[in-house]
This record gives sequence, C-alpha cells and structure tokens, in this order.
Amino acid sequence: MEIRKITQQEYPALLDVFNDAFDYGREKEWFQREHAHCTPYPATVNTEEIGHHWVSIIDGRIAGGLGAYPLDWVVSNSNSESRTISLYGIGQVCCLPEFRNQGVMSALMTAAEADMLQLGRTVGYLTGDRRRYGYFGYDFGGNVVKYRLDNKLLKHAASPGATIRQATYADWAELNQAYECQPSYVKRSARSWELHFSRAGLQWFIGELGSRKGYVCIQSKVNASEIYGDPGVLAAMLHERAASLEKGETLQVFHAAQDVISTPAGQMLYSTAAVVDSRPAGLFNVINPAKLLDELAIDHANLSDSVREAMARQAVNFTHLPGKWQVQPLCAWVSGVDSI
Repeated sequence: MEIRKITQQEYPALLDVFNDAFDYGREKEWFQREHAHCTPYPATVNTEEIGHHWVSIIDGRIAGGLGAYPLDWVVSNSNSESRTISLYGIGQVCCLPEFRNQGVMSALMTAAEADMLQLGRTVGYLTGDRRRYGYFGYDFGGNVVKYRLDNKLLKHAASPGATIRQATYADWAELNQAYECQPSYVKRSARSWELHFSRAGLQWFIGELGSRKGYVCIQSKVNASEIYGDPGVLAAMLHERAASLEKGETLQVFHAAQDVISTPAGQMLYSTAAVVDSRPAGLFNVINPAKLLDELAIDHANLSDSVREAMARQAVNFTHLPGKWQVQPLCAWVSGVDSI
C-alpha cells in the first residue's frame, strides 16, 4: 500500500472514489455539486485546493482517500480583541469496500495529520463517528442549538416592510463584512465565497429595512445554518422562508450553543422557538498544544507537556480558562457552511 498526495491528473478519479465509497454514485456527482468548497469540479479546481488530498494506492488503484484543508479561525474575547488559530479540517475519509480492513483509513489519517503538523497547524476538526476518530485523539468540540420556530411568533417579531432578495456572488464582500462581525468565524476569501455560491444546496439572502440589514444562509431548503444582523429583519426573513415551505416541511435554525441569548439575534430565536434542541457538533483534536497556547497569548513556559495539552484542549472545548481569553467551543462555531 502506497500513501501519498494526489496529482491533479488523478483528481477526477478520486472524485469517483469519493462518490462511490459514500454510495452516492459517480453519475450524481454529489461531492462536486453539494460540497464544492471541498471538492470543486475538475475544470475549476486549482492545485492549491487539492494540495492536501491524500490517496491510498493498492495494486495500481485508488483504494481510498481524504481531503485536508488548512483554515484560519478567528476568535475574540470580551474586550473584542481577536486572535487567529491555525485550523485544519479533514473530510471525505473513505475506502472502497473491496479494500476495507487493510488499514487504509488509519494510514491516510496519520499522513494527513503529520502534513498539517509540519505546516504549523494546531487544531483539527471533522465530522464523523466519535469511536472511530477517538483513536486519533478526536472528541466532541461543542454543542449547537437547533430551533424549530413558531411562525406566529416569528410574524410578531418581524419588522414590517423589510425587503428580501437572494444574494449572488457579487454580494460576497457585503456578506463577508457582516460575517466577520461574529465573535468567532472561519476566514473566507473571495475564492471561498465563490465556491460556496456554486454549491447546489446553499443559498444566501439579504434583508433590508432602511439602514437595518439581515443575512441568512439556507442549506437544503429548510435549514438556516447562519444568521446575522438586525433581529427584526432576520425574523421577517425567517418568517417569509417558513411561509414558502411545503406542507410537512419545517424551518430549522442552527446556532452556536454558547451564550445564545446574550445577543439580540439569539434572543429573537429563543423567544420565537417552539422547540429547542442542543446536540454535539463535530469532533476536534489538538495536535500542537504549545503553538495553540502561543496563538492565544497564554503563558506556558514553565508548564509540563501534559498540562499544556490539558490547557489547550480546554481552550477550544467547554472550559473557560482564567485570564483574558474565553474561546467558544470550536465545532459550535464552525457553521454548517464550513463543515467538511
């Protein structure tokens, strides 16, 4: 078995392996259509975007693969001071059925994590089976809240007269400016927004009422995975969306679990919700504790390695550290848009 990075010429074949291994079927092109921020069509992908895709080669065939994605995560404290944490996401971890139980996925994970460590990345995240990925040090990374909203309450909270339109890629700078007002977010470049706008199941909407604005991202028709802006405008946008759904469909809003009612938008969601559920969201692993503490300006010079690791995991998990940094749980703030 050979483990190595993919060549650009092999990329179309890897897409076929992804679609086959996850039972989508290559003819549906699910990964290219729905997950273009990770797996763009071959005609549009650039070498950087597949620079950390790994494959396992057995008997001259691609037996399995994964994608690893260096990202930067901005976090802020109560004084609105910000720091950047060096993330990486791992996704599309797969192996074709005929090659399973030969250590393919373990070898791919080991190679990708070593690559990310060499690149100076500190924290990894993914979605998947906690028992499977717990072997590599991954564990729950925070909760998200799912709101099922009451349409009558939404109508009452909505600001009348708001105009709502579907955003296009030309609006990316405006969307990004509002997005980066959040206390924690994954950085998105113009190219990132371009790929998101090419995804089949993703839509952004902009609502306006005078100088007040709201921004909503809808995934898979019924899931609002990002909302930010004026709460009255947001309520109007969500109410319009809920009213447009077919019988039996219900609008759901996903929001980070930490301190949700401390913001006007969070208070609006809570006050208009019929049902509120909280659940773990994704898994994370710290691969370079010392660098993570450096990135957060936390002094660790006189600490042992085990204490450094414990502090680093606390910093991006559930426990607030003493001092000036109070980082929200990692996967609670990686929205469904950036899920890998």
